[in-house]
Amino acid sequence: MSGMFRIYKCPSCGAIAYTSVENEQETSMCGLCRGLILDEPGILYSATINQAEDLVAEMVLHNMSENKVSTPTSGLGVRRRVLNIIECLVELNKGRPVNIDSVLKECVGAKIKTERSLHFLDVLEGQGLVIVDSGHVSLGEEGTDP
Repeated sequence: MSGMFRIYKCPSCGAIAYTSVENEQETSMCGLCRGLILDEPGILYSATINQAEDLVAEMVLHNMSENKVSTPTSGLGVRRRVLNIIECLVELNKGRPVNIDSVLKECVGAKIKTERSLHFLDVLEGQGLVIVDSGHVSLGEEGTDP
């Protein structure tokens, strides 16, 4: 019978789990990637398996809420999403340019603010991926298949 359970987030693969150990000094391995787990800040211990399972669940929830706060939508992600919207609309329009209002409407539907959509339209145009001309948007040389 073991002395306690170590609840950990693996520094190698990020898995959150628990393992049985005799004491806090004992090393253990991640159940997923076999990475080394040592006693360090963030490691928790419990006396019972039920408590270990509860602590793993709490750690997973805490980790999920922490990730939501610390990873705002990056510029590259929004740029890619705006380009995907334009590509889809042009494809639906049989390769012909689409009205800029349609693009902005789809961006708002995808929870991208109009100002950010316009900014990334400018960025995409500057990169040659789209062409904005008299209220219409079409794919640039880089955005079309030869």
